[in-house]
Amino acid sequence: MPGPILIAGGGIGGLTAGVALRQAGFEVRVFERASEIREVGAGLTIQSNAILALRHIGLDRAVVESGRVLSAGSVRRPDGKVLSRGDLEEIGRSVGAPAVAIHRGTLQRLIP
Repeated sequence: MPGPILIAGGGIGGLTAGVALRQAGFEVRVFERASEIREVGAGLTIQSNAILALRHIGLDRAVVESGRVLSAGSVRRPDGKVLSRGDLEEIGRSVGAPAVAIHRGTLQRLIP
């Protein structure tokens, strides 16, 4: 029998991978250099494709309910000039999942 899957890093990606792997029946160990996981950073945008991935492990609803669904987005230069705009509502409708803005600390608390 193979040993546990080792994940280096207890950030959002490492913790989410750990949840998915545990749900798939694997033994998982997550290693984090920090002595505790704290709220670090600010807001994140979770795009529609990531919400679909979270749906597979049962975390999409909590993320959508705890964040703010976005209707539009833009990429700007440092001087504020818009380089591109995107209709996130339309994308969300076409793929079946919204884009969501959420604080990093809130997202960390949602990952079991």
